[in-house]
Amino acid sequence: AGAHAGLHQHVDGGLLQDARADAAQHVVAGLALQNDGKVVAGGFNFVTRLDGTTGATDTTFSTGSGFNSSVFVVALDNSSPQRIIVGGAFTSYNGVTTNVNRLVRLSSTGALDTAFGAAVGTTLNANVNTVAVYPGTVGVGNGGKIVLGGSFSGTARSSLTRLNDDGTV
Repeated sequence: AGAHAGLHQHVDGGLLQDARADAAQHVVAGLALQNDGKVVAGGFNFVTRLDGTTGATDTTFSTGSGFNSSVFVVALDNSSPQRIIVGGAFTSYNGVTTNVNRLVRLSSTGALDTAFGAAVGTTLNANVNTVAVYPGTVGVGNGGKIVLGGSFSGTARSSLTRLNDDGTV
């Protein structure tokens, strides 16, 4: 890994200070900034959360054994505390394969949201490369709805689909 591989924190606008989590030595593919200032990062087969001030790994967030393949994107929903939506090429999270199919939602502690996964089911037959969440209150207009982009097909639109906050199409 080069001098700037993994996760780093700016220190007073100067040199980058290493702030890597154990698994974050791989390429970081997705970043999201939580309302509380914490940084969520995802890459090869990991998602980690860092303190936004110190860069230290947030030990209150755990993904166990993580993902069995690449994470391409991390996004945050509109709940409080914010839940983390993760998309990629993976079909397993922390050893769980049931309803883990390239898209998962994690609680603020890293626990798998099994209800969300059950709603998404097997509709995503290939990679999820990008995720966006509509701002606003869930259930009001588009608030909280999730837009996915990737190489999947078999949904209402191939490569692009919108989910409700609960994961249903």
